[in-house]
Amino acid sequence: MSNSSILTHYLPDGPKSPLLLQRFQILTSPLETLDHWSKSYGDIFRLGGKDNPPIICISNPNAIKSVLTASSEVISSEQTSDLIKPLIGTNSILFLNDKNHQRVKRIMLPAFAQEQLKNYQDFMIKITQDCLNQYDNKQIFLVRSLTHQITLQIILKLIFGVEAEKHRELQELLLQLVHLFDNPLFSICLAFPFFQTHWGIWGDYQFLRQQIDQFIYREISERRAKKEFRQDILSLLLLAQDQETGQSLDIKEIRDNLMTLIFAGYETTSAALSWSLYWTHYLPSIRQKLLMELDSNQGSNKNISQLTYLNAVCQETLRLYPIAISTFSRTIKQPFRLESFQLEPGTIINISIYLAHHRTSAYPEPKQFNPERFLERQFSPFEYLPFGGGERHCLGATFALQEMKCILATIISSLNLEIINPEKLSPVRHGIAMIPPKSLSMKVI
Repeated sequence: MSNSSILTHYLPDGPKSPLLLQRFQILTSPLETLDHWSKSYGDIFRLGGKDNPPIICISNPNAIKSVLTASSEVISSEQTSDLIKPLIGTNSILFLNDKNHQRVKRIMLPAFAQEQLKNYQDFMIKITQDCLNQYDNKQIFLVRSLTHQITLQIILKLIFGVEAEKHRELQELLLQLVHLFDNPLFSICLAFPFFQTHWGIWGDYQFLRQQIDQFIYREISERRAKKEFRQDILSLLLLAQDQETGQSLDIKEIRDNLMTLIFAGYETTSAALSWSLYWTHYLPSIRQKLLMELDSNQGSNKNISQLTYLNAVCQETLRLYPIAISTFSRTIKQPFRLESFQLEPGTIINISIYLAHHRTSAYPEPKQFNPERFLERQFSPFEYLPFGGGERHCLGATFALQEMKCILATIISSLNLEIINPEKLSPVRHGIAMIPPKSLSMKVI
């Protein structure tokens, strides 16, 4: 059955506005728009307008479970969206078809194995402490500047195996790129490819990307020529072969997946860390509880990642304002029943992480920051999914959570901070992420 012949009464209700207007609303005020649609149409609603293939937005845990556990023959997780392809490349693990996704995932998994994560904690703490040493008493700083600096050095260390100072060129290029992302015009270019021209802000982006590509390709060539391989992700990707097929990654696949790791492991973690610093100082009682737990851990062999209240703070940070407001989309390949609705091939499904995290049935007073909720009960992977779910669950999810814990614990233990002009903050859009306002500032006291 073609998309145009899908019977509308088989589909949930939703806004009747044109798709272009819906995209504009999501671009300019995503959380308010999602809250409004959810309140008006429930936890399963249709987007796309009457003249486009239906897009079904879901936040119901039962519906999420049925989608994430469906076979790839019924629901494909292959990504068709072009929103971030220009940033990371078409050969990224995010955009591969289901079969190739599994192949690349098998190659990359060893870098994020549990035994490897234990080796990362020490250098995460050291990099954080080195960055904190630059701050003096009564100094005021932008929170995002600090979190950018720390997370960028960590991800470059993880990928290239050396301190970020030895890759100053790449560090500066990436910082320029992040500055470019702060411009609202860049988000418009991402959402509307019509504006992706060779001049203006998109031209600036293309120039930066070309320089970053030259750096990465040069690094790959030098290592291969010298046969210089280290204990880092780049070396892993250069040497790895798929155990099932014997295939290695080509140079374009390596480049695109390095860029994926940089964006996924740097900007997103920086934003989440900024939120955690904000909440732990906007609500002083939370900081005090954290300090008590960290103090009791001094001299203990207990790993930072095992501290329960620290874990709850980080989990609540990712619940309240998840960095990505939805998972990557899925596409129906065979007729599929979703709750009381019959979906036909070609229907697109978006799982709203934000709305799933704000269901009052799972999270009473969902707009409140309350880490204790994660001490009181366990949430299913269909209620709580800050890193997505199913076959496309974020490869570095455990690493990112450990990174948040190590950095937050080190900052809380090392510096006594206060927020400049403390007030309740609302998230702002930054590319595909929801972050605190870049003006968020703190002072060393």
